[in-house]
Amino acid sequence: MLSASRVVAGVVFAIVTWFACEFVVFTLPDDKKPGLFSVISAALAFVVAWRIAGPHQREGYKAAFSTGLTTAVAITICVTFLHAGIEMIDQSMRKAYGGPMEAIVDMFSIAGKYAMIAATPFPIAIMVFGGIFGGFAVEWASRRWN
Repeated sequence: MLSASRVVAGVVFAIVTWFACEFVVFTLPDDKKPGLFSVISAALAFVVAWRIAGPHQREGYKAAFSTGLTTAVAITICVTFLHAGIEMIDQSMRKAYGGPMEAIVDMFSIAGKYAMIAATPFPIAIMVFGGIFGGFAVEWASRRWN
């Protein structure tokens, strides 16, 4: 159901994720082309925030703090595994795996590599403080337009 808090959650967390991904792009190895990395991540962040942070409205600003952090962590995990899955499918199209189980197991190692690449201070700080801000923005929007 469309509500102001869901729209604000989606928009704020998509913007925060886009900024964090722009910092991650600088740390990618030279052989990796970012392409639509930030845009795809922001679109996924919109959906995840719509589903997680959007419904948590009118619970108070203490709950908004934790909801914002929870949403930021969920977005980080979803984005990491989405891009690991994209790379796994790309490698499987080049016949890099002996079977489907090998591809799925390798997806987790790819996600671990991506997590280590992204584990730099700026993207982490952007997601933490952006998550807190996003939680407060969702709470404010639910009080303002409800």
